[in-house]
Parts: sequence; C-alpha cells; structure tokens
Amino acid sequence: MGDFDGAAARARAGLVREIEESGVWADDARWRDAFARVPRHLFVPYYFVGVPGGHERLWREDPDPGRRARWLRGAYA
Repeated sequence: MGDFDGAAARARAGLVREIEESGVWADDARWRDAFARVPRHLFVPYYFVGVPGGHERLWREDPDPGRRARWLRGAYA
C-alpha cells in the first residue's frame, strides 16, 4: 500500500470512527459498513476553500504534496 493509499485508508477509518462514536449508526450497521468500504475521496476529485482574497482549489492531482494532503483531509471531513 502506497503512502497515499495508506493515508486515505487512515482518513476513512477516522471518519467511520468519528461517526460511530456519535451513535447515529446504532439502528442500522449497514451505513457503517458502507462508509468503511467505500473510498470517499474517489467521489471528491476537487473542491474549493475560501482563502483571503478569493478561493483555492484543492484536488488530488495537485503537484504540491501539502495541498494534496489538505484535499484528502477535506474529503474525509
């Protein structure tokens, strides 16, 4: 598993853990299973965040590793 794949798996596990701790899946564990299996970042190729003076696009293919890491964190936020 590459660095990116490992980071994505950790982010997905963190999201699942956070939602699970909230108790919202208590009535239907199928949601937990779906969130645990489906890589969310595949459905978020890019998004925009507000920055002073405008917006910044964050996306997986960004050549800057710091912005790629921010994109991944945001995809699982």
